[in-house]
Amino acid sequence: GITERIYDFAMALVGWLTSPRNLARWAEWTTSSTAFACHPSHHECGGGRTDIFFHTSNEANPWLRYDLGSAKTVSGLTIVNRQDSLQARAVPLVVEVGDDGTTFREVARQTTAFSTWEPRFEPVAARFVRLRVDGTSVLHLERVEVHP
Repeated sequence: GITERIYDFAMALVGWLTSPRNLARWAEWTTSSTAFACHPSHHECGGGRTDIFFHTSNEANPWLRYDLGSAKTVSGLTIVNRQDSLQARAVPLVVEVGDDGTTFREVARQTTAFSTWEPRFEPVAARFVRLRVDGTSVLHLERVEVHP
């Protein structure tokens, strides 16, 4: 009855309020280059069947950068690598933060191939969050969340 519905709603609200918020959900993002147009809702990128949402060219230090709009407290991310193949392309992956979009400081680094990586670090204030491959490669990921 109504009591169960109120309880279910209250529990859903508590779950939403206590889960890590995704600061990247509405943030503008850019990449260092674009090799192919990706359409993850259609499971397609560059004519291939995949759920990646961007695909850079093969280049030195390819990156994905989020602009959070203003300085926000950031203490971790959830990064879902390409699941269908080629996961090693995303390493070593460096998480960097910055205030002006051009100067960054490293807060986390992943040196082995991964499916999902959830780096955590001391909270920092930053407007920009950048994921960068430290070397020559291609960068393509399925999902990125930035947590306060």
